[in-house]
Formats: sequence, C-alpha cells, structure tokens
Amino acid sequence: MTSTISIVIGLGVIAFLIYSFVSRAKRSNFKVTPINRKRLGQSSKQACTYCKRKVDQLSFYADRQGKVIGVCNTCKPQAERQALLRI
Repeated sequence: MTSTISIVIGLGVIAFLIYSFVSRAKRSNFKVTPINRKRLGQSSKQACTYCKRKVDQLSFYADRQGKVIGVCNTCKPQAERQALLRI
C-alpha cells in the first residue's frame, strides 16, 4: 500500500517537473537565428567601409584608434596609403 502511494507521488512529481519545463520553454522570449543565412535569402556580402559597395571578400585593416575597417580590392590602395595595419 505505501509503495503504491510512493510510486503515484513520484510519478506526479515527475509529471509536474516535465509540465513546468515545457511551459517555461514556451514562455521564453529568446530568438534562435539559423546558422545558414542563405536559406533566408540574405546575402553573405559585406559592404566596403569607404565606397559602401557590397562585395564577396573584404580585406580588414585597423586604423589608429583601433577601429576595424573592411575594404574592397578597389579601395585597398587608399587604405595602404593611410598606413592602416592589416589584420
């Protein structure tokens, strides 16, 4: 008799924990972003810091203040003239 009651109470506790976990997961407000952005139609191109043109590949430099600058191939000589450090 007591073992039956303890089993029923144990199952009730387990059911309550599962219910509370599931309800908490539904209430959470975090947003999951997919790793593969191409599925969403977003391009992986980045804009050049100088000309704002979107290109596939940028070269990254650091200026004197430590700010990172992404530069396309056409603007690369301008970045090298300013003696920016290549990252």
